[in-house]
Amino acid sequence: MTDVATNASRVAGLRTSPVHNIRPLKDDPVELDIDAIEIDPTNPGSLTDSLRYKRREPSIDDSWDILGGIVYPIVVAQKPDDPARYIHVDGFGRYKQAQGRGARRIRAIVYPPLTLEQRICLRQTLNAAQEPFDVASIIKDLQALALERSLDLRDSTQIKLLVRDLPDKVQKREQDLVVLARWHPDAVKRIGESYGRRGPESAMGMDKVKELTKIMDIIATKHPEVAIELGGDMAVSERLFALYNADAFSRHGRSQEGIRAAADALRDLQSNDRRVREFLAGTLDLTAAGNPRPIGNLVKLCQEVNNLLLTKDPSSLTETECRALRGIQRSIEDLLA
Repeated sequence: MTDVATNASRVAGLRTSPVHNIRPLKDDPVELDIDAIEIDPTNPGSLTDSLRYKRREPSIDDSWDILGGIVYPIVVAQKPDDPARYIHVDGFGRYKQAQGRGARRIRAIVYPPLTLEQRICLRQTLNAAQEPFDVASIIKDLQALALERSLDLRDSTQIKLLVRDLPDKVQKREQDLVVLARWHPDAVKRIGESYGRRGPESAMGMDKVKELTKIMDIIATKHPEVAIELGGDMAVSERLFALYNADAFSRHGRSQEGIRAAADALRDLQSNDRRVREFLAGTLDLTAAGNPRPIGNLVKLCQEVNNLLLTKDPSSLTETECRALRGIQRSIEDLLA
């Protein structure tokens, strides 16, 4: 397909959007009572402490102090059951700033009543032209949109259909959805990479999901019997999320380093090594970056142990070392029996 044909196909897809050619009630903004505006409970920004808003908060503060108010209007839609009340669509940071400053009224562009599908599409279209939403916010919107459109996010073909009429910045999240399709739903609900800790559980970002998915890939290819025994990707991802949520990957430093150390260690293990189960159960730590990794070559391991023992004076062995050697001796005898 030529570039021209590809671009034409892309434009045709964008024009199928449920907000294509939708117009506000008036071309100019109007002043609304802040109390008449309801926050959309599906808006990711209203549900979380987004670093996007924290980054912009000082600038919004300065803008208010210099200009005496909000210059750019927020975007709202009339409520279907009450045209004198509105549901917020875009400009959450500006809305919160005005509310926090004690403003009673705010300028807004008002759209006619919109469906949830239309509000999500309009929000993502408007934000694609500004500082982009956090990846996690876009993902949450896409998950809600998939429900509205009755699309299955476990199907890559339906994922393509989901993002077809959305801006390019949003379409780039398609592969994130493909990755998330392999993850347990309970873990997916906790996606929120730029959000702070809320309650006993911390959010997990898409960057960490991608790193942990590499561990899933290693287990699936290098330790397939373990993966099947545990229940496949969904079950493995659930255990990885539990480990992440228990800070198992940040025991020795940054979680990213711990994840990579664990991936390297799992890659070095013999195929279907029992220690994979111990790691996923949380009883074996493979996350210490820089520590000796488990050695997959049995001959090499025996040679190293033998060389170490030849340098040892029996009278210098501690009780702990003696117990360890007796344990190894029993394991060797059982293996060779």
